[in-house]
Amino acid sequence: MLGDYRLAVSSSTLARHKVVAAYFFQGDNLGTILLDIAEVPAERVFEQERERFQRNRTYSWPGSWNDSDSSVMAHIAKTGVRAYVIQSA
Repeated sequence: MLGDYRLAVSSSTLARHKVVAAYFFQGDNLGTILLDIAEVPAERVFEQERERFQRNRTYSWPGSWNDSDSSVMAHIAKTGVRAYVIQSA
């Protein structure tokens, strides 16, 4: 069965390193075979996963910046979040 995982990476220009801003790996068993990794617009991932972001605001997932849809979009724009869809078997 194929699965799609979504990963967002945020670049910090001051520290010059990359950190994982958010991820969701459904049913990951740490032995998953990766088939493809494609960069997609972070805004698209947010639109596709909007319900997950809204449902998990109570828990500050994926970060404290997720307190409204507009704050998520502002965070994406401000920090240069890059998103990837990872296809797996």
